Amino acid sequence: MTIAHSPDADDIFMYYAIKFGWVTQEGVEFDNIALDIETLNVETLAGTYDISAISFALYPLIKDDYALLRTAVSFGEGYGPKLIKRKGERLKRNFKVALSGKYTTNALLFRIAYPDARVTYMNFLDIEEAVRSGTVHAGVLIHESILTYSDELEVEKELWDVWQELCEDKTLPLPLGGMAIRRSIPLSKAIAYENTLTKAVEVARERKEELCKLLVEQDLVRIEGETLDKYLELYANDDSITLSDLQFKAINKLYELGYRHGYYSDLIKAEDYTIPTEYLELRKGLRSKDMDSQLVALGVETFKIALYLSLPGLLVGMFLGLAVSIFQATTQINEMTLSFIPKIIGVVIIIIVTMPWMLNMMIEFTIRVINMIPEFVS
Repeated sequence: MTIAHSPDADDIFMYYAIKFGWVTQEGVEFDNIALDIETLNVETLAGTYDISAISFALYPLIKDDYALLRTAVSFGEGYGPKLIKRKGERLKRNFKVALSGKYTTNALLFRIAYPDARVTYMNFLDIEEAVRSGTVHAGVLIHESILTYSDELEVEKELWDVWQELCEDKTLPLPLGGMAIRRSIPLSKAIAYENTLTKAVEVARERKEELCKLLVEQDLVRIEGETLDKYLELYANDDSITLSDLQFKAINKLYELGYRHGYYSDLIKAEDYTIPTEYLELRKGLRSKDMDSQLVALGVETFKIALYLSLPGLLVGMFLGLAVSIFQATTQINEMTLSFIPKIIGVVIIIIVTMPWMLNMMIEFTIRVINMIPEFVS
């Protein structure tokens, strides 16, 4: 199973507990590929990867083919992408701006807030230099660049402030990135994958110091030290483990804004497009009911087998007992041994005669019970 994610420190951090073998899933070997977020968005639109990191803004466009995962999410709260420019430069209404991709969340919010700006798209790593060189008047920085940009540049606007201005609810965090999984994957497997990814983020948080040291030593991240620590606390924190009700509300607000401004054809609610984890509970309940039925059936069959095995001896004993009683009443012979010797002989004979049939019945029943044991255990 290949997981596609960005090469940014937060995605690397949240996935590499799996890569390092700290988190595993029985019977599944995970592989990974790191691509910039807009490439991931475009590839997900094309259906390339089974599991991929995406911008939240992309999801309404892939909702029919992918489900939204609840884990490995990044939100801004008082921070986020930054619209930067050269120091002292005054931006005109139709300024030229570099964005990291058409389907990114920052691009959606920027286009809503600055409808007259002339947008050009480029790799997020090239945006800072494009602004410094004058290729564009401004650019929106994302990922680690928000902490490391040149002193020659200054912030024109925080995307967090844009989000706050567009939102009626000022308590909502800014939805940036999450993960999606292909709908064609069997539901039970999809749930297991989501659980594994959730566990990976949990373990990463628990072993943060150890994991960060390994990431830096193996040159897997572009930043280190205090900068890495600060960045992870922004975008790979405890709120990244699983989506909360407030985060769902924020994502829904993003989709409402996009729908209202004509970027989406349908208005959706994120929680309606997640993996239905209640499926396992329902399946477990149905299996429990089915198991109860099987146990009742097994008890009934056990009773029948016992009856079938004892019936020949009982019938012969009853028949011989009745015959001896009639004989004694007719002849007035009251010999004590006459009342049970014929029954013993008759029962022994019938057991010998029916032994193959009884053994065959017991063997078949035992085999059926043994075959049912794994199902009961599971």
